[in-house]
Amino acid sequence: MSEEPSSPMESVDKALLALQTLSNAGDGLSLGALATALGLKKNSLHRTLAALRFRGFVVQDAATGAYQLGPTVLQLADDYLSGSRLRRIFHPVLQALVADVNELCNLGVLEGVDVIHLDMIEPQQSIRVWSSIGARSPAVTSALGRAIIAFLYDDFETFARRFNGAIPKRTPHTQTDWREVWREMQATRLRGYALENQEGQEGVCCVAIPVLRSGTPILSISISAPSERMNGMRIGELVDSLRQHIAPSLPVGLSLPKLPAESLPKTA
Repeated sequence: MSEEPSSPMESVDKALLALQTLSNAGDGLSLGALATALGLKKNSLHRTLAALRFRGFVVQDAATGAYQLGPTVLQLADDYLSGSRLRRIFHPVLQALVADVNELCNLGVLEGVDVIHLDMIEPQQSIRVWSSIGARSPAVTSALGRAIIAFLYDDFETFARRFNGAIPKRTPHTQTDWREVWREMQATRLRGYALENQEGQEGVCCVAIPVLRSGTPILSISISAPSERMNGMRIGELVDSLRQHIAPSLPVGLSLPKLPAESLPKTA
């Protein structure tokens, strides 16, 4: 039986193991409890925790003495999921999607009340739709934006506090009644993907799904096509393609919304 490989730097490995253990510790762990969990001596672990505290990776509760993850860990996670990093992670996904469906594919994030196109890849279709990297549009009128918003808010009042004022009527098809928009958000959440029917560009339809981090949407990916190519069957095929290409590429901690069937309780 082969021996388990040892870490090339035990001191670093000790710190990493402490962080991993604290990440699942809820309200934190005392020095003794953490030492027991890691099989380490308290005095040695105390020095490791002191170094982690110095850099903000852990904090210690003044009342209980329990150690918890610190703000630096969150900052690292946020930096990892910054806009430029998201483009690097998901650009190959967009490439694979375009090769599969031969339609325009976009990556978007929410900024204020707008959705920003971080990345896009065009198809080889002779009849295609237009977009550009860096383009900004009202989030409530686009599938990219709706896919994110629908999973951010559970009630109309909270949603309405952030999204208010007049909705720009970008085409004759744009929905400008806030209650109707909210009903579409609820439908989006139930089915797990967003739709846009000629509301951003005349003659263009779009389908999008969000990527979630601990249940909170951080981005969405869409497929857009001329409306004559977007019947019900085609939309279903595009949603399947989105899920099939995105899911295997997600870093640990990111996920897709569950499909309606996946949300139902299992029966014996």
